[in-house]
Amino acid sequence: MRKHKKDGKFIFDVKGDDVYLAVDLVSGAYENLYNIAIIVSGDEDFVPAIQKAQKLGKKVINAYFKSTSSNYLKHTCDKSFCVDNIINEIKE
Repeated sequence: MRKHKKDGKFIFDVKGDDVYLAVDLVSGAYENLYNIAIIVSGDEDFVPAIQKAQKLGKKVINAYFKSTSSNYLKHTCDKSFCVDNIINEIKE
């Protein structure tokens, strides 16, 4: 993580977070640390890691936002749901 100042505010940049998440997903599956994983992302770059976890018997659910969702990711996961819908329900 990198921290820098912009307009008097600290900004945090995270580099490689997708790689860390994919490694955690696959290594956690191998180590049997979970039965179900929830990926909060719309990035289809996670598909190979998800498929590996599924081959190891794990279920993977995708929580996504409408503006950043990949159909390929949604259809690869065992289930998916739109976070925007939940937010709208909470607002009512």
